Amino acid sequence: MHFRKILIVDDDEAIREICSEALIMTGYSVERASNGLEAFESLQSFNFDAVVSDIDMPLLDGISFYINAINDFPYLRDRFLFISGAISREKIALLTDFKRSYLRKPFKISELIEHIEKVISNPLSTPGTDTLEKRRWTRYKWMAFCKIAEQGSTIEKEIAAKIRGVSRYGMEIV
Repeated sequence: MHFRKILIVDDDEAIREICSEALIMTGYSVERASNGLEAFESLQSFNFDAVVSDIDMPLLDGISFYINAINDFPYLRDRFLFISGAISREKIALLTDFKRSYLRKPFKISELIEHIEKVISNPLSTPGTDTLEKRRWTRYKWMAFCKIAEQGSTIEKEIAAKIRGVSRYGMEIV
């Protein structure tokens, strides 16, 4: 049985827990993050069907997180739902430009679930793209020691490299 996986991103632990519990009881699998940086790391490790993100958070706010996320994971473009207690006109305008919906805190759990179901009903990819295939790639994250040598040199150096992603198409080392 495949559970739809949702990422909840909010700096308020109570909001993360309430949203998580409600979605788990509705049949979703949930991961949690307390800010945009932590959430971006989760995106590198797991495939998500939707993201619920607060807008105002420390380290990396929800809008910046969204922009970074869709650059690296374009299949998520239409899979974000924003939540916020106080939202400025500028941020409302940005969300309107992005064609993203949002819920104003406090919201009813039924509204959250209704919006999640609407977000998940969006197709993962558009015809002619391979974003659905990329979403299915298995991602691994670990540290590895690599031996490198400059071309023409017999001296090898051992370095630690963070391998961010491995798929059948290769690996990304940062």
